[in-house]
Amino acid sequence: MRPLLSRIIPLLLLSIVILSILFATVYLPQVALLTLFHGPLAWINAAFMVLTEAATLITFVAENFMTEGQIVDTFDAVLMHAAEKSNDAEFREHIYALVHTARDIHPEREGAIAKLGEHRKSPYLRFSCRLTMEFICELPLNFIPLVGAPLFLMLQGYHLGPLSHYRYMQLNDLHKKEKKKFIILNRWRYWLFGLPHVGLQVFPVLSILFLFTSATGAGLWAVEDQKRLFYGTTRSGPSTRPQRPGQGERKRSWWWWKK
Repeated sequence: MRPLLSRIIPLLLLSIVILSILFATVYLPQVALLTLFHGPLAWINAAFMVLTEAATLITFVAENFMTEGQIVDTFDAVLMHAAEKSNDAEFREHIYALVHTARDIHPEREGAIAKLGEHRKSPYLRFSCRLTMEFICELPLNFIPLVGAPLFLMLQGYHLGPLSHYRYMQLNDLHKKEKKKFIILNRWRYWLFGLPHVGLQVFPVLSILFLFTSATGAGLWAVEDQKRLFYGTTRSGPSTRPQRPGQGERKRSWWWWKK
């Protein structure tokens, strides 16, 4: 919770300001426009559209200027916590080595967050013109009565799902072609992960909290992937004989999903 608590007040203010501005300026014009397509339901659908637009703006500003470092810390802390709680010293060292590919770590310290040191690779996600254009092009789907809004959320979940493991791909040192293949292998898993992430972002103010819960969920998924890779089976306890991967194998842990 420490990464979230350090930003909670600024993020709440950001959410309130953006929601207030959008509802004061674009809500009624969108109601007027949607009346042509939705009739009496225009008031509800316009509110959904404004919430979606606000969630996108809040997420963009928060992730790029306010919380991206804290979200990355949350993901890394989940991995470090799993290593801390493991009774298998070799698996613990394996996770430490994975996180150490991108940042300094201090295993001697107490607590998962305290173990995290300075970044040695930039943890920040680059701005994506493609995702921006997809959002703009798909937003008019909300004009379709009844099915438009759910269809919009489903497509956004499909596009945004793979971003949940941006940090995991970075830790595994995947290159552009490897990332593309990794995403294809896990496309439906990422879609199912992205659906609730996008849906929860529509909730005012709480959407900030859900950024961190999504990072936690992505971290837990990564831990399970590493357990399967390390032990070579679905079992994850020390009773299973470890098959510790080498450096080259660790970088390509995503090949597990082909099995």
